[in-house]
Amino acid sequence: MKQKAISAVLIASMLLSMSGCALFDKDDKAVLAAAEEYASAVASADMDSVISLSADGEETDFTEYIAGCMDDKQMGDVFDAILGSITYEIDPESVVSSKKDASASVDVTYTIADCEAIYKDVASTGGSLADFADAIEDDDGDNTIEISQTIKFVLDGKDWLVKDKNDKNLSEVYEFFGMIAVLSATEQYAKAVVNIDMNSLKGLTTYDYASEFESYLSYYEEYSDADLKEVYAAIDDTLGYEIKGNTLSVNGNKASIDVVFTEIAYDTVYDNVYSAGGNISDYLEAIKSNNGANTYEITQTLLFELIDGQWLIDSDLYTLYSVYDYYTNIEYYTWPTSSSFEPITMSFFESTLSSTLGYTAKEYFEDLYCTAQYSGNDLKICIFQQYDLKHASEVYNESYYLRFQDIISKGAFSGSYDYAFSGTEGYIILDGYINYDQGWFNHNGYIYGGLFFTGDVFVVVLAYTNDFTAQYQVDMFLQAIGYPTP
Repeated sequence: MKQKAISAVLIASMLLSMSGCALFDKDDKAVLAAAEEYASAVASADMDSVISLSADGEETDFTEYIAGCMDDKQMGDVFDAILGSITYEIDPESVVSSKKDASASVDVTYTIADCEAIYKDVASTGGSLADFADAIEDDDGDNTIEISQTIKFVLDGKDWLVKDKNDKNLSEVYEFFGMIAVLSATEQYAKAVVNIDMNSLKGLTTYDYASEFESYLSYYEEYSDADLKEVYAAIDDTLGYEIKGNTLSVNGNKASIDVVFTEIAYDTVYDNVYSAGGNISDYLEAIKSNNGANTYEITQTLLFELIDGQWLIDSDLYTLYSVYDYYTNIEYYTWPTSSSFEPITMSFFESTLSSTLGYTAKEYFEDLYCTAQYSGNDLKICIFQQYDLKHASEVYNESYYLRFQDIISKGAFSGSYDYAFSGTEGYIILDGYINYDQGWFNHNGYIYGGLFFTGDVFVVVLAYTNDFTAQYQVDMFLQAIGYPTP
């Protein structure tokens, strides 16, 4: 009996010893304390603490990127609002620790504002990043997401340090940083476009598009006349933008989003003013008083890439020319020309033709009119002196005015033109391609110049080519006789 009692004591002693080893191997309390400190640092984006509590103990590209975002003043309010929404819960029942194995783990659940849902709601009403920050602060936890993670630890001396390979857990919690950084870059870009601030465009793209657009815009600033500059400035003031938040996509180091630029439908306004017989001053006033009645939408899809910690636009920004194409187009607009040009005599016509171009006109006399004309080198320059004003008006109406209207209605002319007829005077000025087989317009190709009627005199000055020399001669002669050029 005594021997059995001793054996029982030995067995109990051995079990107690084994239980004591297992008990001393655990370090749950220290692991939970380390998890609390680390989760708190993550929730506040305290990168210095996150790094010091990490097994590597060194800054990575990702932690450097987050620290850079935190230093961005433009995004600061948004980040503060999101970080202020973060709470976390550590599950003490999930902790597993072993000093012997120098490893441990514990489950943590972060609750964060649902940035995507909140931003889409703000963006749908045209809100900005500042409105986004306010919406997060006012959300009261109605829109949140949960991120559950198992945090792994390694024992370094007496300290339990977090082991997060490739910052996987950290990236999952901080996904919103990429979203906000892309939105911020998008907003900077859109503002630069509508403010025509090419200097602000620099540093936002992978290629220096700013220099190209500076050159493009400076041409019009330097060479346009005063009236055109006023028109350009008035259209500039109509530019606006909307960032389509529901199109935002962030995937690793790539992202995309749509921006819709708006501007006045300047060509529609031009057509209305022109049809009413207005001039460029009327056009300027119509642009200023448009009040959003006629507008265009121009959508751009911006493609981003994260390079050296910065989201840069890698799109082909040549589509940006579509926002600024009014500079090019308006330069070629024509306006109803004053018909105050005086009728000229045949002798003046012939002497001017000789003195300006060195050509000699041939004279012809018919029953109803006399004419002097020069034809050659793709040029036709003629004058018709009518004997009867009533007859002259009928001829111009039927052979010129109505025929040109027929050309336009059939789509047989593409280019710029201007024409008018009052019954006693009229003009047709054109610069473009024609495909018509009747009368003076019988031509398939380029046509440049004008046909004029005032008093009882017709003057026709046309170049049937887009050759610069021929068109220059047309301009020289028309200017010499005091008539408008195309």
